[in-house]
Amino acid sequence: MRAIVTVGRRADADIPHWPVLVEVPGAGPLTREMPAQPDDTGRWWPAGTPDERDTLVALTDRPAAAPSILAATREYGRFLLLALLGNDGWKLVSAALVSAALVSAAASPLTEIELRLPPGDADLHGLTWELLHAPDEGGEFLAQDPRQPVMIVRGVVSPAANGRTVQPVTGTARMLFTVGSELHDPEVRAGAEVMAIIRGYDRTSSLIDFRVRSQITVDRLQRACAEVRPHILHLIAHGSCDPESAEHTVQLRAEPGGSAAAEVEHVNARALAEALRGDGELPLIVFLSACESGDTRPGGTAIAAELVAAGVPVVLSMTGRISNTACRTFARAFASAVVKGKPLHLATAEARRLAFSRARDGEIDWALPAVFMATDVPADFTVIDHTQSETLREFLRDLGPECAPVFHARDEFFDLLDHLLDEKDPLAVLLAAGRGATVSPGGTRLLRELSAASLRAGHVPCNVRFVPTDMPKNAAQLAIDVLVAICSTRYALKLDQNFPSVILDGIEDELGPENLAKVLPSRRQGTAVRAKRLRPAVAEIDPAGFTDELTACIRRDLLELATAARREHPGLFTASCRPILLLDEPQQIPDLFRHLGILLSPRGLSAEHSDRGYRAKIPVVLFTKEPAMRPGGARSVLTRALQDEDWARTAEVLLFQEMTPPEYPDFVAAAWRWLVMHPLPKGDGGHTRPLTVIADKEESWAEIVRQQTRGRQVIYSRDLMTAITEAGRAQEVLEEDNDDAALESWQDSRSAA
Repeated sequence: MRAIVTVGRRADADIPHWPVLVEVPGAGPLTREMPAQPDDTGRWWPAGTPDERDTLVALTDRPAAAPSILAATREYGRFLLLALLGNDGWKLVSAALVSAALVSAAASPLTEIELRLPPGDADLHGLTWELLHAPDEGGEFLAQDPRQPVMIVRGVVSPAANGRTVQPVTGTARMLFTVGSELHDPEVRAGAEVMAIIRGYDRTSSLIDFRVRSQITVDRLQRACAEVRPHILHLIAHGSCDPESAEHTVQLRAEPGGSAAAEVEHVNARALAEALRGDGELPLIVFLSACESGDTRPGGTAIAAELVAAGVPVVLSMTGRISNTACRTFARAFASAVVKGKPLHLATAEARRLAFSRARDGEIDWALPAVFMATDVPADFTVIDHTQSETLREFLRDLGPECAPVFHARDEFFDLLDHLLDEKDPLAVLLAAGRGATVSPGGTRLLRELSAASLRAGHVPCNVRFVPTDMPKNAAQLAIDVLVAICSTRYALKLDQNFPSVILDGIEDELGPENLAKVLPSRRQGTAVRAKRLRPAVAEIDPAGFTDELTACIRRDLLELATAARREHPGLFTASCRPILLLDEPQQIPDLFRHLGILLSPRGLSAEHSDRGYRAKIPVVLFTKEPAMRPGGARSVLTRALQDEDWARTAEVLLFQEMTPPEYPDFVAAAWRWLVMHPLPKGDGGHTRPLTVIADKEESWAEIVRQQTRGRQVIYSRDLMTAITEAGRAQEVLEEDNDDAALESWQDSRSAA
């Protein structure tokens, strides 16, 4: 339930004041006047007398000499509440503040107070309304009361709404994380915030399609929004007031080719809104980790308010200069709550409570993140509604792609996946390659993440996992391995497993009745069992005339898999759903690319000889340890395949040590840092706390990584990461990240309350 408090401004009255209208559902509206006392600069303060004004000014400044800053902050919150609502208005609001356990099914507790302040009234917007505090003895800040938290919302009338209906995300939420600086900038500490929030959103288990772009320019931001079409956009940047225009801006990177002296560009709200529009659709929610992005200058409006007016339904931004720790803590807790499907008011309450628990000396940073919301957003709004996506989460678990994601900040893989899954895009084959069998670049983990990303995007991944001791000897056995993977996918998606397989029929016809009777019993068996029994018998089958038919059979079975998924689960798999074939590390096949090349074409899994209705692109992803070049410069099998095969015209090869774009070296540090932030096992059976790099010791951290890796081409190794962690702690380069412990403490405090 939402209470609405509308405030005007009357300078032409006998006594300057703000007219106030208080509307609480189920009660009659209340009108009152909030008196104003100007100071020597002409600024209005909500106080009845000069003495009250001086008290409010002192509380607003919160001098360091105050005996208790927290006590002063509580007094400030009580002062603001009574100035705004008065005793009668508080009675209306407090009557609605009842425990959810005592509310009948026909009613709901008050969860939001929407403040509709005059847009350009810098005097009102300059006050920290998020500190509203109950005046009762033993009362609490409304925004973090453990019994019934109330979200303080700054309501904005959006001309761009045009009768729209703001609805939550019901499937996979697309999240774009943009950084105006380098990830290791010590002032904003974007890398630490990126990694902490990734832990909150968690790419796999939370059904979030997560992308990162650093050193963002206005043009790159617009292109990224057009490509990703994010539901949630998180921007980390310096926020400041541009001295030339006297308006609040965020600092993005300057466009290449501009003035040599200009490294950054001050971007105002209008330019920012245009960039966020991307291909025409604005994000559902924008989180501005930029100081003062929620401040209102005299005669203007806050960046956040302008974004809402331009059409963004919800914007969270900072109303002052907030510490990195408080901003990161708030953002991570907010992310964690949002992806669990909690309403916005509970997500902000948990985030404030966590930030408050980590505050020092009563600092108010926990209250500086403000919620700017369009007036047409419904009360108790939920950003992500999981009620319709639990089936998809179950499929993710059953298909087995869920694992600790290690490829954050390496978005080129996931950007290429978008191209692979786009029917109109020519890219059809993606090869992820190592430098030989001695490296451990994490290809299996990559395929698992790509599989999960495909499923979240509404497509059907088919994961072929080879047995090292029984690799396919020809294309026919490779086809049977694909069929077994199709059966496993059908089982996970609760589809008919004993379907009429075209692969099986084609191979049985090729064997003939006499050979078939030798390997199969007379009684009919399930498709997967039958395929596995046939596999040894087709080891020598590879006649040239059978390959075209074989590829057509594989395509038919894969396309029928996608059709069955659409038919059985129409809410998860739409008409654009397509299968994607992922093959994991078949490096022991001597003629891998000869066998695979038989099945491939520039359209992925070959469509050259298929019926017109079955010529849809079927993309293929392959991880191999086959090197691009042999020692001494000799061409490898992979190199020859790429140069000699027609299908290679629509293929991309990514070598693991080249995953990081050279123009963004900070991505490497961010990826390593993310791994270090995970708990690692200790000798006593416990785990370390998550760790992060101390802001001013980034160079020391990079040197430790270089020393410990010794140039080895290893992306992830638990032993290696443990060694790096121990070295970092010994040299005091790492610090504990206590967010997890604070979250647990917050949960305990709620339970006790």
